[in-house]
Amino acid sequence: MANERFRTVWDAIEPDAEKAAALEMSANAMIAINEAIMSMDDATAAAFIGSTVEQARAIRAGHIDLFTPDTLAGFIAHAGLRPVVPFTVAA
Repeated sequence: MANERFRTVWDAIEPDAEKAAALEMSANAMIAINEAIMSMDDATAAAFIGSTVEQARAIRAGHIDLFTPDTLAGFIAHAGLRPVVPFTVAA
């Protein structure tokens, strides 16, 4: 097996560029949500982001596959967080 190099970890996980970008944005959203709810209990965290307790737990557990980017954006908006998305030109 040849050593294949990827530009980012997301490119290694997902060969489709659009899906890789969505995965990266979702991961960044989940990190931001996790940081915002870190000190909260499950019920408080769920109310803060406008989700169910099960969804808040899934975010804490890193289950990225359970959420669309739109769903995560809704949680961010409900929490009053301001998304900042830096973009760079791909090499």
